[in-house]
Amino acid sequence: MAGRHAATGFLIATAATAGVLTGLLWWANADMLWAYGISVNIAAFLQYGYDKRQAAAHGGRVPEIVLHLTASAGGSVGALAGQRIFRHKTRKRSFQAIFLLILIVQIAALVAFLWNHAR
Repeated sequence: MAGRHAATGFLIATAATAGVLTGLLWWANADMLWAYGISVNIAAFLQYGYDKRQAAAHGGRVPEIVLHLTASAGGSVGALAGQRIFRHKTRKRSFQAIFLLILIVQIAALVAFLWNHAR
């Protein structure tokens, strides 16, 4: 796969993985929001492991846009764990700048949500 087709394929694979995991957790009586959160973070973590392995083998890579979209969709904790455990994408400044922006937006949204629901 090349370029846009690779990104589309990886997005479909990520969505399918998160969807199946969410369905399984929901079937096991987990709250849907928790099931989604766990699933998207597992999917993000697995993306980093796969991409690191492919980088070492000079194989087809996960496009950076897919890594960022998965983090943006709620998988930032799994993405951060994948970066640290697999030591992947930690030194590329442009990638880290976008990832940091995603984290800041998500933390701000969480603080705003908690602030409004604490009253």
